[in-house]
Amino acid sequence: MDTTKVGGSFQSLIVNGKLINFPIPQYENGKKEAARREHDSTYADLSLRGGCIKNLGDAFGQLPKRNLKANRIVHLDPDIRPEFRPSDTLRGCERTFFGQDGSPYKELENRKVGTGSLFLYFGRFREVDTRNPNRWVFTGRPKHVIWGWQQIDEVVDLRRPPAPPDAKHHPHVVHSDCYNHHENRLFIGKGRLRFRSELHHAGTFKEVRPELILTANHDAFNSDVWDVPEFFLDDRVAMNRKGRTEKVSIPSNFRPARGKVASFAGQGQEFVFNTEGYEDQFRAWLDTLYRCFIT
Repeated sequence: MDTTKVGGSFQSLIVNGKLINFPIPQYENGKKEAARREHDSTYADLSLRGGCIKNLGDAFGQLPKRNLKANRIVHLDPDIRPEFRPSDTLRGCERTFFGQDGSPYKELENRKVGTGSLFLYFGRFREVDTRNPNRWVFTGRPKHVIWGWQQIDEVVDLRRPPAPPDAKHHPHVVHSDCYNHHENRLFIGKGRLRFRSELHHAGTFKEVRPELILTANHDAFNSDVWDVPEFFLDDRVAMNRKGRTEKVSIPSNFRPARGKVASFAGQGQEFVFNTEGYEDQFRAWLDTLYRCFIT
């Protein structure tokens, strides 16, 4: 699930090896900037522990070509970071939330995504040089990086009030009038991962690791060219990518680390994979990701 797709060229940061994911801005009626409502948060409200900035809003004054402001309302979705929630009461709630509506939701519904499904959230990240504390500099190429996960326990139809009390801060609840009323849904997670009970059902990766980087590691490729396990491209697995694999010209001095290189450009916000028959392969690949969290 691409968490930066709606934001176009919006990208998050890698600062001293740490992943700093920026939620996209909250919009109303297409591209209109949202007015603040009860339970909304701004970039300046989203505090960070440690590091070289206190909150996400601090970064805007130090980055080149960043048009957003610290007081801009954020679309805090997926809501898998309790520390970003607007009150101590909500920060203490164990459940996590992800909202979808319209055609993106219908895509998930048609593919039978729901209870038990695992969402992996990725975004477009770029490293920054912070040696000048007053003006950061982008370095290296943009890359797609997996930054979080969430396993779903239930799906709630937000057309049928009341909304869950512990989700009253979620943008699909606060700004429910901005979404497609016929398809506004909330994916809710709770408890532990069903296939790794030692881990929480949702979480974020704090540091960038090679295992989390989807973009193929070569200067000839843009961020949409991924190095993935071969079974990702099997039509029986990639349910909404059938027949859409774009061939990529591979430099002679490049060897894929995971098996196959393919372009995922222009293919939507979400990719749905059916693991039936490939459980062992997916489990082995997921284990490489979760080792980045544990170690």
